[in-house]
Amino acid sequence: MPPIDASSPQSPSPLVRGFLGVILAGLGIYLLGIDSGVIPFHRSLEGSRVFVGCLGVMLACTGIQVGQWAGASGRLPEAVGSMIITAMAVLFGWVTFFGDSRGFSSSLSVGGLSVTSHGSALVPRIAFGIGATLMALFAAYAWSRVLRPRN
Repeated sequence: MPPIDASSPQSPSPLVRGFLGVILAGLGIYLLGIDSGVIPFHRSLEGSRVFVGCLGVMLACTGIQVGQWAGASGRLPEAVGSMIITAMAVLFGWVTFFGDSRGFSSSLSVGGLSVTSHGSALVPRIAFGIGATLMALFAAYAWSRVLRPRN
């Protein structure tokens, strides 16, 4: 895939990219600070520190990509993108195995009929498990592109 031309009329200005990059990266770093214990947090986050950490990695890396501080081509932006995909795979896997089943519900509507389930966590866990597996495959492919020998 060719790199995005930063001078095209559809591309945001460097000032806008930098501003959004700082906001996203700053939020990600803040969440990583909460996850690592550097920043005090409410104890309600105690059971979901993996969620907070993965979200922090995704936001910080997205800020780096939006700000184009890793460049537009080469190994570094590919590595940053691979980190985003890996964090998503870890997050989906965490929800699959450790997600609070009280928050799971499923519903199906066809025409005027609706079926809702609030008790079983099996269907959402299977859905998140499939998502985690797919994201892990995408992450493996992305990391293989980063680590492959270059000519």
